[in-house]
Amino acid sequence: MPRSKRSRPVPLTKTSKRATRDHKAAYVQEVREAVDNHDHVFLFSFENMRSNKFKDIRLHFRPKPGSMEDAPTRIFLGKNKLLQVALGR
Repeated sequence: MPRSKRSRPVPLTKTSKRATRDHKAAYVQEVREAVDNHDHVFLFSFENMRSNKFKDIRLHFRPKPGSMEDAPTRIFLGKNKLLQVALGR
């Protein structure tokens, strides 16, 4: 079959790929450190949640400006397998 002569979009970004083994290992380590530093861990899943709703949830749990608290909550988003590895399966 002949190659298409239709013009294709060319990405102009110069960013590198993040989904490397080093990036995943660093993410797993970050999750493990957060589990050690916090008293409670809550796992939940969601589907089809709009980004504005999730942004409101994240803003609700963010420390208030001017408070001396050191990040009382932390929300991680990730693939199921990656978080399973981080939490010890």
